[in-house]
Amino acid sequence: MKKMISLLVALSFLSLNVAWADEDPEETQSLRREIQELKERLSELEKRLDHAEEKVSAVSAGPMLPAERYKLPEFMHDLTISGMAVSSVNYNANEPNNRLNTLHQFDSQANSFTLDEAQIIFHKHPEEGIGFRTDFVVGEIAQTIGSAGTSTSDDIDLEQAYVNYRASVYDRPLDIWFGKYVTLAGAEVIEDPSNYNWNITHSFLFYYAIPFTHTGVRATYAATDWLTAIVGVNNGWDAVQDNNNAKTLEAGVSITPVSWVTLFSSFYYGAEQASDEGEQRILTSNVLTLKPVESLTLMVEGTYGHEEDALGVGLDADWAGVAGYARYMMNEKWGLVGRIEFFDDKDGARTATANGMSARTIQELWGLTLGTDYMLYPGLVGRIEYRHDESDKNVFQDEKAEAIDSQDLVTLQFLYAF
Repeated sequence: MKKMISLLVALSFLSLNVAWADEDPEETQSLRREIQELKERLSELEKRLDHAEEKVSAVSAGPMLPAERYKLPEFMHDLTISGMAVSSVNYNANEPNNRLNTLHQFDSQANSFTLDEAQIIFHKHPEEGIGFRTDFVVGEIAQTIGSAGTSTSDDIDLEQAYVNYRASVYDRPLDIWFGKYVTLAGAEVIEDPSNYNWNITHSFLFYYAIPFTHTGVRATYAATDWLTAIVGVNNGWDAVQDNNNAKTLEAGVSITPVSWVTLFSSFYYGAEQASDEGEQRILTSNVLTLKPVESLTLMVEGTYGHEEDALGVGLDADWAGVAGYARYMMNEKWGLVGRIEFFDDKDGARTATANGMSARTIQELWGLTLGTDYMLYPGLVGRIEYRHDESDKNVFQDEKAEAIDSQDLVTLQFLYAF
């Protein structure tokens, strides 16, 4: 800008000098005075331009920028925010009179559109030092997984909320969690943006054989690349506030002998009955994962539980189940999935008074699930599945409110994760 102004003035001077040769001396003196005034004005304008440029430079480089004034605290620099929204619609071929998918929890409403879940996660996973994680969930899932003693409503659940401390022990990571976190047991999970289940509906083993969450302290140590050990102490099964004075112990181990084989075993031991520290509940769960080729993944789960005096003094309860899973990727977007399962509630302690049932029923349950999923858009997955449930007792219902031994469902779901 200054160079342009100076050039214009110089050109003006040159024109005036050419004209002065033929002008009257008095007029020449007048022109000279005007030129001097123009020079003074030009000098003042240059000073103002210099001052303006200094201000722009200071603002550009200095601490007054909004990005600097509102800079996030250092501990939030590695914070990640993720989440998911899941909706589905299902059809129960029995058209049950009570409008319930019997023995289903996250999708209990038959022939209905459902907001399965909306979830948002704030997570800082530290390389070393302090981190944290909180998972907020709304929808039908939140109504099911709510822990005893939690202050959240039926419509929203704080699925996880823990502080994570990471240290290096013999150059290997040691993580300590303190708060509320999901269980170690079972092959399936409560839906998570980075780790959601292959099938739309959850297995009988997930609903009735294992807990959902725990509140306490957990330590995880990756001893080698192929061995990870976990130990913890918590308030018990699905309890933010304990119902007795005892605590439940947990342990887990993950072994990967070769790259395509992983075995994860978990164990729980503790008193779970209200105001009773003497009667113990035991659970062991083992999940074997195989990936023989890039496009195929297989899983097998075996779970066994036992509780002393669960049905009264001297009346212990046992339950057990096994499930097999397969996922085959046709291409990078399209997958085929299947699950077959068996659950033996041999004393009726686990499925007692479940949705659609009014009394404890000793039963054996079978399930077959077949489905497919397709990535419609990055993060957006469409899924459809057929599921057959069967019991050796008449625990399901038809349109006439009569008890029958099976039910068949077709479910369509859309899942968006970010």
